[in-house]
Amino acid sequence: FLISGLTWCAILLAGEKRFECPLCSVVCMDSSSLQEHVELHLEHGAAVSSAAAAHSPGSDLWLARELQREDEARQEREGFKKLQKQFGLDGGGGYSRQMERSMEKAVARGLLGPAEFHCKRAEMMESLASGLDDGRTRTQGVLRALSEYYQTEARDCVHVWLSADTDHFCSSAGDTGWGCGYRNIQMLLSSLHTIDAYAPLLQEKAVPSIPRVQSMIEEAWKEGLDPHGASHFNQRLQGTRAWIGATEIYALLTSLGIR
Repeated sequence: FLISGLTWCAILLAGEKRFECPLCSVVCMDSSSLQEHVELHLEHGAAVSSAAAAHSPGSDLWLARELQREDEARQEREGFKKLQKQFGLDGGGGYSRQMERSMEKAVARGLLGPAEFHCKRAEMMESLASGLDDGRTRTQGVLRALSEYYQTEARDCVHVWLSADTDHFCSSAGDTGWGCGYRNIQMLLSSLHTIDAYAPLLQEKAVPSIPRVQSMIEEAWKEGLDPHGASHFNQRLQGTRAWIGATEIYALLTSLGIR
Protein backbone atom coordinates (compact mmCIF):
# COMPACT_ATOMS: atom_id res chain seq x y z
CA PHE A 1 0.00 0.00 0.00
CA LEU A 2 2.79 2.36 0.91
CA ILE A 3 4.66 1.82 -2.40
CA SER A 4 1.51 2.19 -4.49
CA GLY A 5 0.53 5.35 -2.60
CA LEU A 6 3.94 6.87 -3.12
CA THR A 7 3.90 5.96 -6.81
CA TRP A 8 0.47 7.56 -7.17
CA CYS A 9 1.66 10.81 -5.56
CA ALA A 10 4.74 10.86 -7.74
CA ILE A 11 2.68 10.39 -10.94
CA LEU A 12 0.32 13.20 -10.06
CA LEU A 13 3.14 15.62 -9.41
CA ALA A 14 5.60 14.33 -12.00
CA GLY A 15 5.32 17.45 -14.06
CA GLU A 16 6.51 19.52 -11.19
CA LYS A 17 9.01 16.91 -10.04
CA ARG A 18 7.62 16.95 -6.51
CA PHE A 19 6.67 14.07 -4.22
CA GLU A 20 3.85 14.79 -1.75
CA CYS A 21 3.36 12.79 1.45
CA PRO A 22 -0.07 11.11 1.46
CA LEU A 23 -0.24 11.48 5.28
CA CYS A 24 0.65 15.11 5.88
CA SER A 25 0.95 16.62 2.35
CA VAL A 26 4.52 17.74 2.87
CA VAL A 27 6.44 17.90 -0.44
CA CYS A 28 9.74 15.98 -0.75
CA MET A 29 12.42 16.44 -3.37
CA ASP A 30 12.64 12.82 -4.51
CA SER A 31 11.11 9.39 -3.98
CA SER A 32 13.73 8.17 -1.50
CA SER A 33 13.17 11.22 0.71
CA LEU A 34 9.45 10.62 0.55
CA GLN A 35 9.93 6.96 1.46
CA GLU A 36 12.00 7.88 4.56
CA HIS A 37 9.52 10.58 5.51
CA VAL A 38 6.51 8.26 5.42
CA GLU A 39 8.39 5.54 7.34
CA LEU A 40 9.00 8.07 10.10
CA HIS A 41 5.24 8.66 10.21
CA LEU A 42 4.61 4.96 10.61
CA GLU A 43 7.32 4.47 13.25
CA HIS A 44 5.99 7.38 15.29
CA GLY A 45 2.46 6.04 15.03
CA ALA A 46 3.56 2.61 16.22
CA ALA A 47 5.40 4.13 19.20
CA VAL A 48 2.38 6.22 20.20
CA SER A 49 0.08 3.21 19.91
CA SER A 50 2.45 1.12 22.04
CA ALA A 51 2.69 3.82 24.71
CA ALA A 52 -1.08 4.28 24.75
CA ALA A 53 -1.59 0.54 25.08
CA ALA A 54 0.91 0.39 27.93
CA HIS A 55 -1.03 3.04 29.88
CA SER A 56 -4.50 1.84 29.06
CA PRO A 57 -6.32 -0.05 31.84
CA GLY A 58 -6.45 -3.74 31.12
CA SER A 59 -3.14 -4.04 29.30
CA ASP A 60 -0.59 -6.49 30.73
CA LEU A 61 2.09 -3.81 31.14
CA TRP A 62 -0.30 -1.40 32.85
CA LEU A 63 -1.49 -4.15 35.20
CA ALA A 64 2.09 -5.16 36.02
CA ARG A 65 3.01 -1.57 36.85
CA GLU A 66 -0.07 -1.14 39.04
CA LEU A 67 0.76 -4.33 40.94
CA GLN A 68 4.33 -3.13 41.41
CA ARG A 69 3.16 0.25 42.73
CA GLU A 70 0.75 -1.43 45.15
CA ASP A 71 3.47 -3.78 46.40
CA GLU A 72 5.91 -0.89 46.91
CA ALA A 73 3.27 1.07 48.83
CA ARG A 74 2.51 -1.96 51.00
CA GLN A 75 6.21 -2.51 51.77
CA GLU A 76 6.57 1.17 52.66
CA ARG A 77 3.62 0.98 55.08
CA GLU A 78 4.95 -2.19 56.69
CA GLY A 79 8.44 -0.71 57.00
CA PHE A 80 7.02 2.42 58.65
CA LYS A 81 5.05 0.32 61.14
CA LYS A 82 8.19 -1.67 61.99
CA LEU A 83 10.10 1.56 62.63
CA GLN A 84 7.28 2.85 64.83
CA LYS A 85 7.34 -0.37 66.84
CA GLN A 86 11.14 -0.42 67.05
CA PHE A 87 11.26 3.12 68.42
CA GLY A 88 8.24 2.76 70.69
CA LEU A 89 5.85 4.98 68.73
CA ASP A 90 3.30 2.32 67.80
CA GLY A 91 0.84 3.05 70.60
CA GLY A 92 1.74 -0.17 72.40
CA GLY A 93 1.94 1.49 75.82
CA GLY A 94 4.78 2.78 77.93
CA TYR A 95 6.62 1.86 81.12
CA SER A 96 3.63 0.84 83.25
CA ARG A 97 1.97 -1.23 80.51
CA GLN A 98 5.20 -3.07 79.73
CA MET A 99 5.72 -3.77 83.44
CA GLU A 100 2.17 -5.11 83.73
CA ARG A 101 2.65 -7.38 80.72
CA SER A 102 5.87 -8.70 82.23
CA MET A 103 4.09 -9.56 85.48
CA GLU A 104 1.17 -11.13 83.59
CA LYS A 105 3.62 -13.40 81.75
CA ALA A 106 5.19 -14.34 85.09
CA VAL A 107 1.74 -15.32 86.40
CA ALA A 108 1.05 -17.39 83.28
CA ARG A 109 4.34 -19.25 83.74
CA GLY A 110 3.62 -19.95 87.39
CA LEU A 111 6.47 -17.71 88.57
CA LEU A 112 4.14 -15.24 90.26
CA GLY A 113 0.92 -15.88 92.17
CA PRO A 114 -2.23 -13.83 91.55
CA ALA A 115 -2.09 -12.24 95.01
CA GLU A 116 1.56 -11.29 94.56
CA PHE A 117 0.76 -9.90 91.12
CA HIS A 118 -1.87 -7.51 92.51
CA CYS A 119 0.44 -6.52 95.36
CA LYS A 120 3.32 -5.71 93.00
CA ARG A 121 1.01 -3.88 90.64
CA ALA A 122 -0.29 -1.71 93.48
CA GLU A 123 3.29 -0.95 94.55
CA MET A 124 4.18 0.02 91.00
CA MET A 125 1.19 2.35 90.64
CA GLU A 126 1.97 3.97 93.98
CA SER A 127 5.60 4.51 92.95
CA LEU A 128 4.58 5.98 89.59
CA ALA A 129 2.09 8.30 91.27
CA SER A 130 4.88 9.70 93.45
CA GLY A 131 6.98 10.51 90.37
CA LEU A 132 10.10 9.10 92.01
CA ASP A 133 12.16 6.08 91.01
CA ASP A 134 11.59 3.13 93.34
CA GLY A 135 15.32 2.44 93.57
CA ARG A 136 15.01 -1.22 92.62
CA THR A 137 17.57 -0.93 89.82
CA ARG A 138 19.85 1.60 91.53
CA THR A 139 23.39 0.74 92.58
CA GLN A 140 25.06 3.25 94.90
CA GLY A 141 28.72 3.79 95.69
CA VAL A 142 30.04 3.01 92.19
CA LEU A 143 32.53 5.89 92.12
CA ARG A 144 33.68 5.16 95.66
CA ALA A 145 34.32 1.53 94.73
CA LEU A 146 36.26 2.59 91.63
CA SER A 147 38.33 5.03 93.67
CA GLU A 148 39.26 2.34 96.18
CA TYR A 149 40.10 -0.10 93.39
CA TYR A 150 42.43 2.28 91.58
CA GLN A 151 44.17 3.22 94.83
CA THR A 152 44.81 -0.35 95.91
CA GLU A 153 44.73 -2.67 92.88
CA ALA A 154 45.56 -0.75 89.70
CA ARG A 155 49.16 0.10 90.56
CA ASP A 156 50.18 0.42 86.90
CA CYS A 157 47.92 3.50 86.46
CA VAL A 158 49.65 6.87 86.76
CA HIS A 159 46.55 9.08 86.86
CA VAL A 160 42.84 8.32 87.18
CA TRP A 161 40.08 10.92 86.83
CA LEU A 162 36.66 10.13 88.29
CA SER A 163 33.51 12.25 88.06
CA ALA A 164 31.32 13.34 90.94
CA ASP A 165 29.57 10.60 92.88
CA THR A 166 26.97 8.90 90.67
CA ASP A 167 24.40 6.18 91.23
CA HIS A 168 24.05 3.55 88.51
CA PHE A 169 20.56 2.76 87.18
CA CYS A 170 20.00 -0.32 85.02
CA SER A 171 16.92 -1.35 83.07
CA SER A 172 13.92 -3.08 84.60
CA ALA A 173 11.10 -5.16 83.13
CA GLY A 174 9.24 -1.92 82.43
CA ASP A 175 11.85 -0.38 80.12
CA THR A 176 13.83 -3.29 78.70
CA GLY A 177 14.84 -2.58 75.12
CA TRP A 178 14.19 1.18 75.06
CA GLY A 179 14.91 2.87 78.41
CA CYS A 180 18.67 3.48 78.18
CA GLY A 181 18.30 7.22 77.46
CA TYR A 182 16.06 7.70 80.50
CA ARG A 183 18.44 5.69 82.69
CA ASN A 184 21.28 7.95 81.53
CA ILE A 185 19.24 10.97 82.66
CA GLN A 186 18.64 9.34 86.04
CA MET A 187 22.37 8.72 86.51
CA LEU A 188 23.15 12.28 85.48
CA LEU A 189 20.57 13.73 87.87
CA SER A 190 21.85 11.55 90.71
CA SER A 191 25.28 13.09 90.17
CA LEU A 192 23.96 16.67 89.96
CA HIS A 193 22.20 16.16 93.29
CA THR A 194 25.62 15.84 94.93
CA ILE A 195 26.99 19.09 93.43
CA ASP A 196 26.15 22.22 95.42
CA ALA A 197 26.00 24.45 92.33
CA TYR A 198 23.28 22.36 90.69
CA ALA A 199 21.31 20.70 93.50
CA PRO A 200 19.12 23.80 94.16
CA LEU A 201 18.06 23.86 90.48
CA LEU A 202 16.60 20.37 90.50
CA GLN A 203 12.81 20.17 90.85
CA GLU A 204 12.83 16.75 92.44
CA LYS A 205 14.65 16.07 95.69
CA ALA A 206 15.18 12.49 94.58
CA VAL A 207 15.73 10.83 91.20
CA PRO A 208 12.50 10.87 89.14
CA SER A 209 10.93 7.77 87.61
CA ILE A 210 11.00 7.16 83.86
CA PRO A 211 7.38 8.35 83.32
CA ARG A 212 8.22 11.48 85.33
CA VAL A 213 11.33 12.07 83.19
CA GLN A 214 9.11 11.79 80.12
CA SER A 215 6.78 14.39 81.62
CA MET A 216 9.70 16.73 82.37
CA ILE A 217 10.90 16.55 78.76
CA GLU A 218 7.38 17.31 77.52
CA GLU A 219 7.33 20.35 79.83
CA ALA A 220 10.63 21.50 78.31
CA TRP A 221 9.09 21.21 74.84
CA LYS A 222 6.11 23.31 75.94
CA GLU A 223 8.59 26.02 76.91
CA GLY A 224 9.72 26.11 73.29
CA LEU A 225 12.91 24.09 73.64
CA ASP A 226 13.91 21.84 70.72
CA PRO A 227 10.75 22.29 68.60
CA HIS A 228 12.17 20.06 65.85
CA GLY A 229 12.73 17.19 68.30
CA ALA A 230 9.31 17.73 69.84
CA SER A 231 7.62 17.46 66.44
CA HIS A 232 9.49 14.19 65.79
CA PHE A 233 7.72 12.68 68.82
CA ASN A 234 4.45 14.50 68.09
CA GLN A 235 4.97 16.45 71.35
CA ARG A 236 4.40 13.28 73.39
CA LEU A 237 6.55 10.81 75.35
CA GLN A 238 4.31 9.74 78.23
CA GLY A 239 2.67 6.40 77.63
CA THR A 240 5.16 5.48 74.89
CA ARG A 241 8.37 3.48 74.63
CA ALA A 242 10.05 6.16 72.52
CA TRP A 243 13.83 6.19 72.48
CA ILE A 244 15.48 9.47 73.46
CA GLY A 245 19.00 10.81 73.08
CA ALA A 246 21.30 13.73 73.78
CA THR A 247 18.99 16.44 72.40
CA GLU A 248 16.16 15.46 74.77
CA ILE A 249 18.62 15.42 77.70
CA TYR A 250 19.86 18.87 76.67
CA ALA A 251 16.30 20.22 76.47
CA LEU A 252 15.49 18.86 79.94
CA LEU A 253 18.63 20.27 81.58
CA THR A 254 18.16 23.64 79.85
CA SER A 255 14.59 23.86 81.17
CA LEU A 256 15.99 23.34 84.67
CA GLY A 257 18.45 26.20 84.20
CA ILE A 258 21.47 23.92 83.99
CA ARG A 259 24.08 24.91 81.41
